[in-house]
Amino acid sequence: MEPAFPAPVPTWHNDIYPAIDPTNPALSQAGKTVIITGAGTGIGRATALAFAAAKAKHIILLGRTMSTLKETLSLIRGAPNASSTKVTIFQASVTDASRINDLVALCTKPPPLLSNNMDAIFQEESNNLREFRAEEVGGENGSEVATGWDVLILNAATAGTPQTEPTALSTSIASIHEIFATNTFPLLTFSAALLPCANVNPVVFNVTSLGAVVPARLSPRIGLYVASKAAAAKLIEVLALENPQVFWASVHPGVVKTKLFENAGLDAEVLPMDGAELAGGFMVWLAAKTGGFAADGREFGLKRDLTGRFLCSNWDVEELEARSGKIGRDENTVTLAGFPYGQVMKL
Repeated sequence: MEPAFPAPVPTWHNDIYPAIDPTNPALSQAGKTVIITGAGTGIGRATALAFAAAKAKHIILLGRTMSTLKETLSLIRGAPNASSTKVTIFQASVTDASRINDLVALCTKPPPLLSNNMDAIFQEESNNLREFRAEEVGGENGSEVATGWDVLILNAATAGTPQTEPTALSTSIASIHEIFATNTFPLLTFSAALLPCANVNPVVFNVTSLGAVVPARLSPRIGLYVASKAAAAKLIEVLALENPQVFWASVHPGVVKTKLFENAGLDAEVLPMDGAELAGGFMVWLAAKTGGFAADGREFGLKRDLTGRFLCSNWDVEELEARSGKIGRDENTVTLAGFPYGQVMKL
């Protein structure tokens, strides 16, 4: 379909399509360790399933609610293409700095049982990595969890406590802090802690919102949420400038009917809705094209053109790839020159 918002390509997708199908061998994530926050529901769950379908070596599911994380684990275990993937549930809030150190330890020196053919669960109340349960069998026989990590996807988000008539000035200080502590700060805290133990050419995706770069009138009930996402999008640009060895991107997942969407009072009948699988497939494609050894060969131009940018999962990837070498230095950034496409908003 034709783009509903300003876009660098003429084709706009609402659901997954062959070029971003995670089962495509060209997009294989074999050998990679993937960390996903907010992995218990919605976009985080769909993304975990996508990377499992792409045969990631190890997926770490991070979230606050054990029951939903276990549901994601069960779905991965029931998927036909995910038998080679080891899964670790890591129960924690992204706002809990003390748990980030445990996550680093898990990536650098996993407990002995994780070298066996088992998934593992780390509970929120665990004081160290020795206090965990190895649960149902997962992964190929004899598989081992490699140290380090390759893909970090910061997806956990909140719009704060739902209010009848929410405005920025009517929101409590505690809720404001929660919004920015969940949506913006983890980009700094997780990156600072985890980059020292990253593998070669790591990628970091911050799941964002188109609301960060479109007029505020389109998100009247979630102003602080989109403000926190706009701040994170600018941080992505800063981190890309300061850390060129990493591929960084803000990824808009599409307009997906999640719990956050419903709490915000948004209308699915008015907005162009998307499937959650679209974002998962797009991030698998992006990781395949910009991370690991892909970044050393012909894909280098795409990595150079897209790092630090604001990207939409809806954009046709083949058309985007065809623009490699033609993408402006400031294109798709949160700047006055960021979206020079001359299109008119259709909403």
